[in-house]
Amino acid sequence: MQFSFSHALSMIRFTFKSAFGKNTTLHIKDFKFYGMSLQGNYSFQTDEMDWDGHTNSAIESTAFTNSDLEISGTEEEATDDYLVIPQSVSAQAMTVSFTAEIWTNGAEAATKSKPISVQLQPLENGWTAGQCYNLSLIHISEPTRLRCI
Repeated sequence: MQFSFSHALSMIRFTFKSAFGKNTTLHIKDFKFYGMSLQGNYSFQTDEMDWDGHTNSAIESTAFTNSDLEISGTEEEATDDYLVIPQSVSAQAMTVSFTAEIWTNGAEAATKSKPISVQLQPLENGWTAGQCYNLSLIHISEPTRLRCI
């Protein structure tokens, strides 16, 4: 029996990866994702889904947010999912920003903290209804260096 799934929205998944080890915890603080349209007109006719009239672009103050994600030393990654209107977003319009904090050996405060802001490159055909897009934003391999990939 064939089963198909259709959804009017797209899902954007952010995957945060850490490779520190069991005595280190990575906190992603003040995560923000913005630069895409928040509103549009949806129509469904003869098995075709269509979005148009995109308006109201998300800016930093109206961004999708998450106040705190944590990757403990025994885990390798954490994910954060958002449903968005299918759309094409122009180059340099989408931004992800957050602060990465490294906590070592059960410290009561972060041993290292770094604010990060990344402009995401758009997909050639935009975001399609019913599809999930996984963006790996950060891979941290040692306590002294943070880098975005």
